[in-house]
Amino acid sequence: MCLYWGFDLPAVARRSLYLPMLANTETLFEVSALIEAFRHDVARRPRADIPV
Repeated sequence: MCLYWGFDLPAVARRSLYLPMLANTETLFEVSALIEAFRHDVARRPRADIPV
């Protein structure tokens, strides 16, 4: 059985806390480093199972 996930991209982008910081990046390495640094500095929610 296939499972499809759909997202409203503009809504997801509005909720992204680091999206404005990505505007000045030019390489994939810069994007990766910025996201890694961001994740290091913020508290993340604990993992939870998806109720399917």
